[in-house]
Amino acid sequence: MKLSVVIPLYNKESTIVKCLNSVTSQTLLPNEIIIVNDGSSDSSSKLVESIIENHLHLDIKFINQSNKGVSQARNLGIKTAKNELIALLDADDEWHKDYILHMEKLIQNYPDARIYSSFHRKKDSDGNFFLPFHILHQGFMGYIPDYFETSIKVPLINSSCVILSKSCFVEQGGFEV
Repeated sequence: MKLSVVIPLYNKESTIVKCLNSVTSQTLLPNEIIIVNDGSSDSSSKLVESIIENHLHLDIKFINQSNKGVSQARNLGIKTAKNELIALLDADDEWHKDYILHMEKLIQNYPDARIYSSFHRKKDSDGNFFLPFHILHQGFMGYIPDYFETSIKVPLINSSCVILSKSCFVEQGGFEV
């Protein structure tokens, strides 16, 4: 599976190192990591550059743009990506070390799908992990026949646990800006 990871970055000096470490320490590494700096004014850029220097064996692209918002940063990252499958990750989120491996199995089981998503955990104010309420049962794997009907009560997709088809994304016109 050829996978590009797109990470929009804006003033996340307190979380970007953990975020990138969660990608670079995956059991199954992505083919490409694209970080789009959306005009950060803190030390985020310097931290990213340091991580890139320590991971020269990985294909990591660092793109700078003036502050245009997360949607335009994601759009630019996806446009730049060389692979058909795009994983999104927010700069203040982290992946479990087997995230890409788990998602690869999902993609192999459902090769015709155009968007893939997984459950995610959140941290409470005390640092404890929990699974947020979800309308689907834990362990669900399959197609959602009517995404909009199913997600009326609870969103099914979180931006940091989704892999999408680049061609589907382009057909839909990207993220609204």
